[in-house]
Parts: sequence; structure tokens; C-alpha cells
Amino acid sequence: MQRAPGINLYMSKLFPISCKPVRAALSGIVVAFLFQVGSLQPVAAAEVGNPPAPTVDLPKRPELLDALCNESVRRARGELAQVLQLEPGARTFENTVLAIEAIRSRVYQAGRISEVLFSLHPEPEMREAAAKCEVAVKSTMRSFLAQPTLYVAYSEFQRRSAVLGVEQAKLLELYFERSKRAGARLDEAKRSRLLAVRSEIDRLQSEYLAAVSRQDSFVELDESQIRGLASEVRASLVNLPESKYRLPLRTTFYSRFMATAHDAQARQKVNEAYLNLGGAQNEQRLQQLLVLRSEAAQILGYSSHAEYVLEEQSAKSIIKVRQFLEDIRLRLKPAAQKDLEVLLALKKEKNADAKRIENWDWRYYDNLRKSREVSFTQEQVRPYFPVDNVLRATTVFFGDLMGIDFIQMPAEVWHPDVRLYALRDRSSGEWLGHMYFDLFSREGKLNAFAVSGLKGSFIRADGSRSLPAGVLIGNWQQGSRDTPALLDHKQLTAFVHEFGHLLEQSVHKSRYESLGFRRDWVEVPAETLENYAWEPDFLKRVSSHHVTGKQLPDPLISSLIASRPVDLALENARQLSYALTDLEYHASNRVDLTETWQRYAEGVFGVPIEPQSRPQSNFVHFAIGSDSRYYSYLWSKVYAQDFFAKLLGADSKNQYGKQLRKWVFEPRGTYEPDVLAEKFLGRPVSDRAFIESLLLSLSPKI
Repeated sequence: MQRAPGINLYMSKLFPISCKPVRAALSGIVVAFLFQVGSLQPVAAAEVGNPPAPTVDLPKRPELLDALCNESVRRARGELAQVLQLEPGARTFENTVLAIEAIRSRVYQAGRISEVLFSLHPEPEMREAAAKCEVAVKSTMRSFLAQPTLYVAYSEFQRRSAVLGVEQAKLLELYFERSKRAGARLDEAKRSRLLAVRSEIDRLQSEYLAAVSRQDSFVELDESQIRGLASEVRASLVNLPESKYRLPLRTTFYSRFMATAHDAQARQKVNEAYLNLGGAQNEQRLQQLLVLRSEAAQILGYSSHAEYVLEEQSAKSIIKVRQFLEDIRLRLKPAAQKDLEVLLALKKEKNADAKRIENWDWRYYDNLRKSREVSFTQEQVRPYFPVDNVLRATTVFFGDLMGIDFIQMPAEVWHPDVRLYALRDRSSGEWLGHMYFDLFSREGKLNAFAVSGLKGSFIRADGSRSLPAGVLIGNWQQGSRDTPALLDHKQLTAFVHEFGHLLEQSVHKSRYESLGFRRDWVEVPAETLENYAWEPDFLKRVSSHHVTGKQLPDPLISSLIASRPVDLALENARQLSYALTDLEYHASNRVDLTETWQRYAEGVFGVPIEPQSRPQSNFVHFAIGSDSRYYSYLWSKVYAQDFFAKLLGADSKNQYGKQLRKWVFEPRGTYEPDVLAEKFLGRPVSDRAFIESLLLSLSPKI
């Protein structure tokens, strides 16, 4: 998910996490840990060379953040004024395009810091200062892009682009298009209105996110209503008088309650409360966002916000996206309907009069179905995935795959729970970047599982590289004194997905920070690596029973893998319903939010929403970052599944992992997606692996 142009915050399914920080010192020298090939044993940093500290200055107090932000904006505006004063004949690519890129990188650093502190800092005063800074940085960047003088300069450079290198030409193309889409060609009145509209969009997005992320709401339940919950979940609930319990409405608890609580009325109560977290105000904010996005698009000459957004995606057009989604819908429909019929039959065992699966039913009966058909439940594997071991073993596994050492080092940042790793190329010894892990659920923290950039990667004027840094944001449940934090397989899969995002961010080597992936392609690295969460070798290596230390046994691995296709059609139908809802929200200039959501929920997913619920008030993707782009979760899988098929090739021997890093992760947006794919695959991308991954035939559409 992207909360603002260039500030990436990727959303996935929201699952909880927990871990504890690890710090060490040896002889007064800070020690980092290197996890070697085939081993989980730490090695002191002295044996590999002390890793460089992240060059990110994180303010400790709100007034220091204000000062950092104000100085960054002031300096950027002064430097922009100097670029604008250049005479046309004196302009060069270096003193104009590269100068603007350097200014952007510097001011954007304040924005990255603010985004992370807004999402993660425990103090509300710091989060408030961070929110103000984010607005100031976005406003400054928009004024840069909307400068008519620079648009004219970019146009002139475009006519001479043949003399530029690949990366320079791509950067110029990017700024030329961004400038046009920012309103640089408009007259002053339209440009001013466009900037005002986008500032209002920023405000509404920030308020929407705060309304669902800062909620400390809960539902009161009695003893009979929490039957079915695992003992550690029950133990973590707040006890109230008269045998009542307080269930927090955070993803950590919601997902497990909906899958395991036996009482249907209790599930309905919790589901309704969770879906309404943003309330009527967030529904109104989303409605306003749709109106303002439509107005902004029409000011620029587009028929809709979707047309505006898709122009710069790899899909390019609404027609192409609709065709893609409709093809999937037709293929999925029979299998998804069959899945629902199976769930309804299970429900009728408890209620013979049941007519359909409700929104508060499907997770519960899906869980029951898997336990019966393949003898698998999420609770069976949870003891084998203690967070400490999962994090440690995941770095080793993907380090082996891509030739990278992960070295743990102290993290003196916004919260003591945060872990920090430096990444080093295993062959050359080159330091690549830094990865932060903030994995605990806590009050005031962004209620999401996501990745946020903290520092960009680019070549400085002196030829050195700015090492990238990013943060994996988790919301897993804390462990207890007797039991460490444990994951089920859904949570493990979500973690591997986000790890893929963070790893790609941490190793990319494009020359210019602005050269990122097309926005509908950003899920490709994460979805490629997420597949490993279903591979026996990976499951063995990351599992270690928290009591016995034993790995996941083969019979349980077999049951887990057998559970994957059980509800795959239904799960993809759910994602498809979101993509179609998003596209209609943003392709139409007037839409009924609830009616549209209900139509696709019932018509595509097959599970209606209850009339009193407002899921659009608690679905951040449509408000921030995935607007007109939710289809990309499915679109990216076409590439991801083809990539993964090559990674698992019989002759791979991990060589293809290093090639994926070299040809896709490192160059990022230097090349178009299909070019990146062909460089890695050695051929054009094919959708065969994607279709097979959905367990669908390649026969004609139904």
C-alpha cells in the first residue's frame, strides 16, 4: 500500500506477531550476529567486520522533528528557486533534472522519517508532529512537480534524450510524466485548484488512517461466547466483573476469534464491531475522497480517477484490467460456489435451517473444513513457530537463496522492541542496507502488517551509495512469561510476504531513488517469496517446537500443504471482489459505497455483508495507496508464480535466487516490468504457472 506518491506502505492480510529484542555486547564492543550458511549459530561482528550504522537521524522529541521538517522544506524551496532561475540556454540535464532529483531525495527523507514515526511511535505528541511533517513534505513535492518552467525544460530534454544513458533517460521520462500529471501544463487557476484538492485528499487520508489505527475499541463477551478460543488467547483477554471478558478489536484477536469461536451470535457481534471501526465518519471520508479524486482527474483531462491511475501502471488501461479480472471471475466461479456449498453443509450440521454462509461464518467453517478434510488446523502448527526462531531462520534461508548475510545490531530507535539487521553481500563483502523489525502489537501503533521505507537507495554526488533502510511493521500478539510468542501458518505466510517487500527494498541498486517499480508490480517480489511458506524445506528450517525444539513433523507438513487448495478458489474470489469494488469506486464518478460493496461481496465472493456494517470504513486499501490498484495483488501473481516456478527448477541450486536479486530486485524501475521479467526468465512471462496456482485448468472459459 502506498500512502503518498513515492512513500510506500505495502498492505497485506493483517495478522498478529510477537517477538523480543536481542542485544549483545562483548568486551565493551557492540556485537552483531551473522547467521551462517546452514547454521543458526550467531557469530560476533568482530569476525566479519562491524556493520555500518544506519545513517538515519531519528528525532527524539516533537520539537526536534518539527525543526528537521521545517529545515528540510526551507532548504528544498531555496534550492528549487535556484534551479528555476536558470536561463533556458544554461540548463543541462545535470543542473536541472539531477538537481531536482537530489532535492527530492533530501526533502523526502524527512517524509520517510515522519511516516515511520506516525505509524510506530508510542507518544501521541510525536505522532502528531509526524503527521504535520508528512503533509508539509507532500505539499512541497507537489509544488516541485507542478512547476511549468520545469515541465518546459523536461520537454526540451526529451527531444535530446537519445544521448542519455538508460537510467538517465528513465529518470527524465519519469519527471516529464510526473510533471504533466501534477498539473504543470494547466493554467494557474486550474493548477491552484488541483493543488488544493490534493491537499484536501491528504488530510482525509490521514484522518481515515488515524481513525482505524488508533482505535483501542473492544467487545465485551461472556464465558459462553469465547468457547473455542485457544488458551493463550483467553489468557490474554482482560477479565471484567461477572465473568466477562474484553476482546480488543485489533487484527491480532479478530482473525483468531472469527476462525475458532463456536458461538455464531458472538462472531456476528465481533464482526460487526470490527467492520464498523471507522464508523460513519470514515465512510463519509471515503465518499469525499472519491469525489475529490474524480475532480482532480477531470481537471487533468481524464474521465475518471481509475483512468488517471492506470495510465502509469503496467496494465495501462481500465479495459485491460477489467478483462483480466473478468477472466479470473469466470474461471473461479464454479469452484468458489462449490467451496461455499461445502461450508453451508457444515453449517447445516449445527443449524438445519441455515440458508447461506454469512460474513461471520466463513472463516469458522473454513477452519472446520480443513480440520476434517485434511486433518489440519492452524493451532496444530503454532507451537512449532516461535517468533524468535522464525525471524532468525527466515534470514538464514533467504540469505542462502540470495547470497546475503544478515547481521544483527543494536537498534536505538522509537521502541525497545525493535530489531535491526545489516545486510552484506556474501561474495563481495559489500554492505547493502538495513532492515528493521517492529513486530509487537501495542497501543497507538498502526494496526496493520506492512513495510515502510525509512531511507532511500541512490548514488550520491561523490559516487558513494546511500544505503537503504526499511521497517517491517507487525502486530503479533506478545508471548507470556511461560510461553513465547507463537505464529500459526497464516501469520507465517504473511510474515514471509512482508519480508519479501523489505528484502527487495534493502538490496535494490538503482542509480536514482525515484526509479521504483510500477505501482501495480510492487507485489511481485513479496508474492514470489511468499510461496516458500508452503515448501517443505522452508517449513522444516523455520520450525522449532518451543518446548522440544523439534522441527515440524512430515505428516503435519503434508497436512498443511494439503490444506492449501481446500479454499483457494473462495479466497481468490474474495480478493477478486475487492478488486472489482475498487475499480468501480474509482472508474465511476458517482457510486453508492455500500451497494457496490454488497453487490460484489454477494455476486463474486458469494458471502453478503450485513446491512448494518460499513466495511468500507475499515478497509485502508481503498482510502490510501491501493485506489484503482487493488487488482495488482492478482496481477502481480502472474509474474510471481512464473518466477517461483523457475526458482524451484530442478537445476536451480540457489543460483536462480541470486539471479532474481540481480535482474529484478537490484535494478527495480530502471526497466519496465516485462523487461525485468524477460531478463530473469530468459523468455517473456507466461500466465501458465499463475493459472495452475489457482488450481484452474487451461481449458476454455466457462
